[in-house]
Amino acid sequence: MRINIFVPVIVLVIYSCNVFNYPKKIKLFSPDKSKCITILTDAEFRYIIAGNYDKVPDNNYVKIEARPRGAEGDVFYGCWDKEGYEWELFSFSAKILENNLDESKFKFVTKYPEDANINLKKGICFDFNFLNPKIDENQRKIVSMEIN
Repeated sequence: MRINIFVPVIVLVIYSCNVFNYPKKIKLFSPDKSKCITILTDAEFRYIIAGNYDKVPDNNYVKIEARPRGAEGDVFYGCWDKEGYEWELFSFSAKILENNLDESKFKFVTKYPEDANINLKKGICFDFNFLNPKIDENQRKIVSMEIN
């Protein structure tokens, strides 16, 4: 009987730790700081926003589930000034709930493209994850990050 009580408690503690340890706000800046991707996270949702914001604007954002899905977890890949877009952001485990981005300027991708390895190595590209949100030293010329 004790096992039946402790298992749900342990699961709840682990789940709570994962949800609440995410940074609430991450801002990614292009090398010249002219472009910004703001990512706001609460317990249920994550908002990917085109621009420098402290709250969700009326437009130019993508709303996704905050909990990672699949093997990719919470890994994000991004590129500046690629294929006519100001930025592209890839999250192969994201589930889009709402997309209000200006798709002529910004691109958010959830399907793994056949040539992803090639595409992600060309141009001004970077990657990061929410479990350890740091920019690798060799990517610091490509992107800067502010975490709150």
